[in-house]
Amino acid sequence: MRNGLMSLCSALRWQGGLIPTEQAYPLSKGDLLRFLDAPPAWVTPDVELAFLICWKAAARWTEVAALGSGDFLVVEDDRIVVDYGMGHKAAKASGHPFREDRWAVLTGDLVQRIARLLRRRDMNFA
Repeated sequence: MRNGLMSLCSALRWQGGLIPTEQAYPLSKGDLLRFLDAPPAWVTPDVELAFLICWKAAARWTEVAALGSGDFLVVEDDRIVVDYGMGHKAAKASGHPFREDRWAVLTGDLVQRIARLLRRRDMNFA
Protein backbone atom coordinates (compact mmCIF):
# COMPACT_ATOMS: atom_id res chain seq x y z
CA MET A 1 0.00 0.00 0.00
CA ARG A 2 2.79 2.43 0.93
CA ASN A 3 4.56 1.96 -2.42
CA GLY A 4 1.35 2.67 -4.31
CA LEU A 5 0.75 5.90 -2.39
CA MET A 6 4.35 6.99 -2.84
CA SER A 7 4.09 6.36 -6.58
CA LEU A 8 0.87 8.37 -6.75
CA CYS A 9 2.44 11.28 -4.82
CA SER A 10 5.50 11.18 -7.07
CA ALA A 11 3.34 11.23 -10.20
CA LEU A 12 1.29 14.16 -8.92
CA ARG A 13 4.43 16.08 -8.01
CA TRP A 14 5.86 15.43 -11.48
CA GLN A 15 2.66 16.68 -13.13
CA GLY A 16 2.66 19.82 -11.02
CA GLY A 17 6.27 20.47 -11.97
CA LEU A 18 5.27 20.69 -15.62
CA ILE A 19 3.04 23.70 -15.00
CA PRO A 20 5.23 26.81 -15.28
CA THR A 21 4.78 29.50 -12.68
CA GLU A 22 4.58 32.93 -14.20
CA GLN A 23 5.16 36.07 -12.22
CA ALA A 24 4.85 39.67 -13.22
CA TYR A 25 8.07 41.40 -14.12
CA PRO A 26 9.00 44.03 -11.53
CA LEU A 27 8.69 47.65 -12.55
CA SER A 28 12.10 49.18 -13.12
CA LYS A 29 13.09 52.39 -11.38
CA GLY A 30 13.43 54.12 -14.75
CA ASP A 31 9.90 53.15 -15.80
CA LEU A 32 8.52 54.32 -12.45
CA LEU A 33 10.25 57.69 -12.70
CA ARG A 34 9.17 58.21 -16.32
CA PHE A 35 5.59 57.55 -15.28
CA LEU A 36 5.72 59.86 -12.23
CA ASP A 37 7.61 62.67 -13.95
CA ALA A 38 5.03 62.96 -16.76
CA PRO A 39 1.92 61.77 -14.93
CA PRO A 40 -1.58 61.46 -16.30
CA ALA A 41 -4.16 63.84 -14.82
CA TRP A 42 -5.37 61.25 -12.28
CA VAL A 43 -1.95 60.95 -10.58
CA THR A 44 -2.31 63.18 -7.53
CA PRO A 45 0.46 63.62 -4.93
CA ASP A 46 -1.25 60.92 -2.80
CA VAL A 47 -1.20 58.47 -5.72
CA GLU A 48 2.45 59.33 -6.40
CA LEU A 49 3.23 58.68 -2.74
CA ALA A 50 1.48 55.30 -2.87
CA PHE A 51 3.37 54.31 -6.04
CA LEU A 52 6.71 55.27 -4.49
CA ILE A 53 6.08 53.45 -1.20
CA CYS A 54 4.84 50.32 -2.98
CA TRP A 55 7.89 50.29 -5.24
CA LYS A 56 10.43 51.13 -2.52
CA ALA A 57 9.08 48.75 0.15
CA ALA A 58 7.81 46.03 -2.23
CA ALA A 59 4.49 46.47 -0.45
CA ARG A 60 1.01 45.49 -1.55
CA TRP A 61 -1.51 48.18 -2.56
CA THR A 62 -3.84 47.23 0.28
CA GLU A 63 -1.05 47.57 2.85
CA VAL A 64 -0.14 51.05 1.63
CA ALA A 65 -3.80 52.11 1.41
CA ALA A 66 -4.26 51.14 5.07
CA LEU A 67 -1.39 53.37 6.26
CA GLY A 68 -2.18 56.51 8.21
CA SER A 69 0.08 59.37 9.25
CA GLY A 70 0.71 57.65 12.61
CA ASP A 71 2.20 54.63 10.85
CA PHE A 72 5.26 56.58 9.70
CA LEU A 73 7.37 56.42 12.86
CA VAL A 74 10.44 58.25 11.53
CA VAL A 75 10.44 60.60 8.54
CA GLU A 76 13.87 62.00 7.74
CA ASP A 77 15.58 62.84 4.46
CA ASP A 78 17.76 59.71 4.63
CA ARG A 79 15.35 57.16 6.14
CA ILE A 80 11.69 56.48 6.77
CA VAL A 81 10.40 53.87 9.21
CA VAL A 82 6.95 52.47 8.42
CA ASP A 83 4.88 50.44 10.88
CA TYR A 84 2.41 48.30 8.97
CA GLY A 85 0.70 47.23 12.19
CA MET A 86 -1.48 44.18 12.00
CA GLY A 87 -2.62 45.18 8.50
CA HIS A 88 0.46 43.51 7.03
CA LYS A 89 -0.34 40.13 5.49
CA ALA A 90 2.48 38.29 7.29
CA ALA A 91 1.51 39.81 10.65
CA LYS A 92 -2.11 38.76 10.18
CA ALA A 93 -1.06 35.21 9.35
CA SER A 94 1.12 34.85 12.42
CA GLY A 95 -1.11 36.78 14.82
CA HIS A 96 2.06 38.01 16.49
CA PRO A 97 2.12 41.82 16.90
CA PHE A 98 5.90 42.14 17.40
CA ARG A 99 7.28 40.44 14.30
CA GLU A 100 10.16 42.21 12.58
CA ASP A 101 8.39 42.10 9.21
CA ARG A 102 5.79 44.45 10.62
CA TRP A 103 8.16 47.37 10.04
CA ALA A 104 9.97 48.59 6.94
CA VAL A 105 12.93 50.94 6.91
CA LEU A 106 13.21 52.83 3.63
CA THR A 107 16.67 54.15 2.76
CA GLY A 108 18.57 55.08 -0.37
CA ASP A 109 17.13 56.34 -3.63
CA LEU A 110 13.79 58.14 -3.68
CA VAL A 111 13.52 58.45 0.12
CA GLN A 112 13.92 62.24 -0.06
CA ARG A 113 11.09 62.39 -2.58
CA ILE A 114 8.85 60.23 -0.38
CA ALA A 115 9.70 62.33 2.70
CA ARG A 116 8.88 65.54 0.79
CA LEU A 117 5.49 64.15 -0.24
CA LEU A 118 4.77 62.99 3.32
CA ARG A 119 5.66 66.42 4.70
CA ARG A 120 3.38 68.13 2.18
CA ARG A 121 0.57 65.77 3.06
CA ASP A 122 0.89 66.00 6.82
CA MET A 123 2.71 68.84 8.53
CA ASN A 124 3.40 66.67 11.61
CA PHE A 125 6.53 65.34 9.87
CA ALA A 126 8.25 68.74 9.59
